[in-house]
Amino acid sequence: TLSARLRGGRAGLGPRFGVGTFDLTTAVAAGQARGLLALFETQYFDQGLPGQTVALRASYGHGLRLSPDSLLAAGEKNGLRAYGSEQFLGTRRILLNAEDRIGLVDDAWSLVSVGGAVFADAGYAWPAGSGLRPADLHASVGVGLRLSATRSTRRDPVRMDLAYALQDNRQRSRWSLAIVMGQLFGPRSD
Repeated sequence: TLSARLRGGRAGLGPRFGVGTFDLTTAVAAGQARGLLALFETQYFDQGLPGQTVALRASYGHGLRLSPDSLLAAGEKNGLRAYGSEQFLGTRRILLNAEDRIGLVDDAWSLVSVGGAVFADAGYAWPAGSGLRPADLHASVGVGLRLSATRSTRRDPVRMDLAYALQDNRQRSRWSLAIVMGQLFGPRSD
């Protein structure tokens, strides 16, 4: 696999900043390129309100000649909460996320910080040759709880999200509870 990454950021006035990333990846087998994947993502953060961070993300992926095991997925694992982990598969994908992250308790008992979140997600993945229609987008809304150990070398929170799918998610219930480590998105050094 060969890959290249271009990343840039821009600080705004005061507590606002944005980050943009472009990734280009290809798999090479027997000396030939086997599929090409381009991913573009932009994130914006506003910490202008005390104890809050408004976090926005827009992501678009476009693949050419992707193998069945390298298709783009839209679902619970990558930003479309309340839908199956790979609910939608295709060579094109769009994801949109908005979160209001709220600090509730900072360093309680010198052990843990507690926060909450209100969020909305939208996204879809589709095959080459078909266009994206607004009716294809699937969306969810929800609330979350964040727990972060204050004495840990890793500051990734435990994220507990209760989400509701606004369209049919092909599950027994439109409600979903996910408990995972780390934020869904955010500035990283990778």
